[in-house]
Amino acid sequence: MRAIYPLLLTFSLLACSEAQLPYKPEQITTDRRISVEKDGLRGISLSDGTVYFVEDDMRTLSRYNDGELIWRSDVPISEESHVTLDNKPLPKPKQDPSISYLSYGDTALTVMFYKSCWATVQTSNGAVDPEGCD
Repeated sequence: MRAIYPLLLTFSLLACSEAQLPYKPEQITTDRRISVEKDGLRGISLSDGTVYFVEDDMRTLSRYNDGELIWRSDVPISEESHVTLDNKPLPKPKQDPSISYLSYGDTALTVMFYKSCWATVQTSNGAVDPEGCD
């Protein structure tokens, strides 16, 4: 009977750690590009245990490493931050600010939101660089 206790403890710990993941494994893909709207996927998984995940509010992008939160960024950042390259303010988009597309590159993610706006998010620290809107 005593031999069963370590096995039960190990199983319990594994079950608890898996249940605490902030995302469901079926929402994640190893593809480098996803259409959040069309594919129903919410994250990109890398072979090193890193996951980039669009949170439930559909505005927040998070980086996890083996289930541990590394950073979290609000991608459709405030209206004041939406400026063109010549520093002129962009009109406030009328569409939903939800993240609709995510693409992984070695040092940055490209994220589309507001249907026609995009930003670059640095993979190292989650810094958001608005790129513009069509």
